[in-house]
Amino acid sequence: MSDNSDTTILVVDDVMPNRKLLNALLNRQGYQVVEAENGQQAFDIVKTQPIDLIFMDIMMPVMDGYEATRVIKEYLGERFIPIIMVTALDEHQGMAKCIQEGADDYLTKPVDAVLLNSKLFAMERIRKLHYLQIEQNRQLQEIQARIDDEQKLAESILNTALSQRKDDIPSVTSTVHPAELFSGDLVLQSAMDNGDWMVLVNDFTGHGLPAAVGTVPVTETFYTMSRKRLMHGSILKELNYKLKNFLPVNMFMCCAFLHYTAATNEVELWNGGMPRILFKDGQTGKVSKTYESTDVPLGIVDKSEEQFVFQKLTMKPGDALVVYSDGLTEAENLAGEQFGLDRLLATVETSPSDEQENSIVAAWQAFQGEGKQLDDVTLVTAHF
Repeated sequence: MSDNSDTTILVVDDVMPNRKLLNALLNRQGYQVVEAENGQQAFDIVKTQPIDLIFMDIMMPVMDGYEATRVIKEYLGERFIPIIMVTALDEHQGMAKCIQEGADDYLTKPVDAVLLNSKLFAMERIRKLHYLQIEQNRQLQEIQARIDDEQKLAESILNTALSQRKDDIPSVTSTVHPAELFSGDLVLQSAMDNGDWMVLVNDFTGHGLPAAVGTVPVTETFYTMSRKRLMHGSILKELNYKLKNFLPVNMFMCCAFLHYTAATNEVELWNGGMPRILFKDGQTGKVSKTYESTDVPLGIVDKSEEQFVFQKLTMKPGDALVVYSDGLTEAENLAGEQFGLDRLLATVETSPSDEQENSIVAAWQAFQGEGKQLDDVTLVTAHF
């Protein structure tokens, strides 16, 4: 016989012979037994003594078994003490009511010793599983809390690394909307004293922390080289080299590079794997040109500086360039429909230049509605 001396069972019945019978059967199995004459006494005992299992009669004075079961279960909350209703009722309706009121099982009178032992074994197994689940949930909560703390620390480090060096360029506006806590999208801006500027718009493979990790060496390299006024081709070559040697083979960085020269009002642009860059004509208000990707993303193949070929544009007053990540055009609403290029073009052409970015973001968010954001969304607008 197993040692049950550490298990205390409460027997609740207003009829003494019934209590004594159950008491004797349980003592024979080595259980500790506490008795109560009615539901109120049982409730008081549960509040003051450690009880592992309850046998509850139904028809009792002061508080019957149904009410006692209900108030005890409410009092226990997440704690689990199995309650087995002991009833003379043999009809299905009475047994169903026992379960509806919160009982975990039932036993009919007269009590059969073999069936009693089976119920005890089953309830003890359920009780152990319940507390095992509680312990596992507690451990999961601790793990989640630790992950949350680590993510907050990583977020703080990344934000510090990425935000301290970003130069303000009055003619350039940018926004990044991460799909998760961390973003694999990145906008870097470097301004020169003579009015020239460089903007690098990046979209790493995937999203979240794995994608965000690659933004740190990119940021460091871009600002170090751009402030030395090195040529844009050499910057891209160095970024490509570092990413190819830094990232795993299944990761790469799509990016668009804009280099503005104030003296000539010209923009040199390069697109490697990003969606088409939009050119909005300041006179017509229409998107008259688009500049599609002409090269592979960075971090895939070795390239020399000369292999990064830029396209040169002469900008007129009122002209604008719109750069965005594929998270914008591929954003989905609840129906699974994508925002798409046509909606983006319509928004760009119908919104005033000084409200270009806000209008695009508002149109995207209104379209997506309650749909889940599946990817990071980045938007950059440059006005001339």
